[in-house]
Amino acid sequence: MRIVLLVLTVFVYMSTPLLAENQIDRKSETESIAYPEENKTSGSKSDIASEDSPWLAVPMVSSDPKVGTAGGGMVGYLFKIDPDSTSSMVGVGGTYSTTDSLLAGAFLRSFWDSDNKRFTLFMGSGRIKNDY
Repeated sequence: MRIVLLVLTVFVYMSTPLLAENQIDRKSETESIAYPEENKTSGSKSDIASEDSPWLAVPMVSSDPKVGTAGGGMVGYLFKIDPDSTSSMVGVGGTYSTTDSLLAGAFLRSFWDSDNKRFTLFMGSGRIKNDY
């Protein structure tokens, strides 16, 4: 059971940067086509407020007969090491359940050298108490 949970968690954590990358790219392409003269940085308050944040915060809630009701979250930060590479992401996450179960993890997925080099790291720990 722990291995299945770990594999699912890693899949969700690792797929998030690619989804966010696609949305950021689509938005910037659309804005540059629709408003080419307004894409120049003027430094006004409206320009600063309209920028996308590199932070990603996701709440996690689940209910399971074995582990009970669990709640937690994940926080990630998207960044680019070089402009020709996919966005990299670093983050932490964790959940706590009504059966006193605890899961926590930290991850890094980075891309550089025009996507020729990649590095993925995940560290996690947990204590699962099943409620039978």
